[in-house]
Amino acid sequence: MKLLIQELKDRIPDEFIPVSPQESFIDVTLHGVVGDGETNNTARIRDIIAGMKNGGILFFPPGKYVTGSIRLRSNMTLYVSTGAELLASAELDDFPLLTEEAIPDYTRGGRFAIVTAVLARNIVITGGGTIDGRGYNWWQKVPKDHGRPRSIQPILCDNVRIKDITIKNSPSWTVNPT
Repeated sequence: MKLLIQELKDRIPDEFIPVSPQESFIDVTLHGVVGDGETNNTARIRDIIAGMKNGGILFFPPGKYVTGSIRLRSNMTLYVSTGAELLASAELDDFPLLTEEAIPDYTRGGRFAIVTAVLARNIVITGGGTIDGRGYNWWQKVPKDHGRPRSIQPILCDNVRIKDITIKNSPSWTVNPT
């Protein structure tokens, strides 16, 4: 654990870690998330994030984690470690629509991205792993520009850093800050 904390400090500047990593480090596999490449972990990951009221580090060790849209909070680091892959779910319902009810005064539409943050500050996405949008599940099913999810979309956010991560097979835009 100490080596991992040091690696995190080497990758993430202090200004991006406003809380102590020891107090807010969450290994998703210790909370029921399964990295078998088949189990849909969307609800479990969302529940974990909902419990991270003050932000922290959401850590994915090596494995293949199927998920729908997850929404990062302020002061949060998504750490997808080397050998870990976030795999986009093929289920349309796992990617809610971006509506004015969901985000007041936001009128661009579309769907929540695989990794979304809204009105958040101090977000980091890093770790050496991969976000695989598995676009082939979307390219035929949903016509272009008709609501395919993006891979990463910080919406009206400040202080966002994306570093040392591979993004591939995005159903739509790869990184789309708005």
